[in-house]
Amino acid sequence: MKLILKLDFDPFSMFFNRGQQEQNVKRKCKSRLIQMKISLKDAFIGAKKSFEYSRRIICKPCNGTGSANPAANNKCSGCQGKGMKIVMQRMGHILLQSQQTCPDCNGEGNVIKDKCKGCKGEKVQYVTKKLDIEIDKGAPDGQRLSFADQGDEYPDIETGDLFVEIFIEKDNTFIRKGADLVYKLEISLLQALTGLSFVITHLDGRQILISSKEGKCIKPGVFKTVKELGMPFHNAPYKNGNLYIDFIIDFPDKLKDDEIKQLSEVINLFSSF
Repeated sequence: MKLILKLDFDPFSMFFNRGQQEQNVKRKCKSRLIQMKISLKDAFIGAKKSFEYSRRIICKPCNGTGSANPAANNKCSGCQGKGMKIVMQRMGHILLQSQQTCPDCNGEGNVIKDKCKGCKGEKVQYVTKKLDIEIDKGAPDGQRLSFADQGDEYPDIETGDLFVEIFIEKDNTFIRKGADLVYKLEISLLQALTGLSFVITHLDGRQILISSKEGKCIKPGVFKTVKELGMPFHNAPYKNGNLYIDFIIDFPDKLKDDEIKQLSEVINLFSSF
């Protein structure tokens, strides 16, 4: 007596119940991820950016059939267009029946003999598309913007999505810490003791005058806080973080005569209080 054992290797069966749910499963092209570099200034004031990228679209001359004659019958004779073949294998007195990808069409379900000249039988063509993107104020580094159905196309499969990842380049003047900015300024020992005023050109072009308090020494490692002059908060651009001034004090190995005189005057001034 021969026993026929059917083994079902349908990959969707392990995730979905068989029947109506299985029929509603649709395949979709893989999403595309593109990284776009922007400046810290763009993230500070917001910007409009345009870029071009390559994507696959269904070949129009052959209507995605891959054949020079779109109306031709290219159904694979090996699997009758199903892409799968039933394979019988005997193991002793047991006859095993299983499904395998059709080797004649590589699971495509059709064999193209007279290939389309436009896509060379690939069913798709590569085109260059331009995309416009709005960069929000305070955009975080690594933010991903999604664009539905702007990815690759393929016949009988849902169009894929496109994701654009924002990469903020390092700035020569400011260091970003979340919604805060750090500005490094090298000053002399005399300036640290007597105070100073200086002007910063901000990311939006504004000239910001910053002064230390008269009579207050600047200590190494102590930051000066300038409130609400940092980055705009993402999704709340009317609020800003803080700007921190990181003073780097230059301690000389040797003082000149005029520097000694100036420091002596400063010390005498402090001692008189």
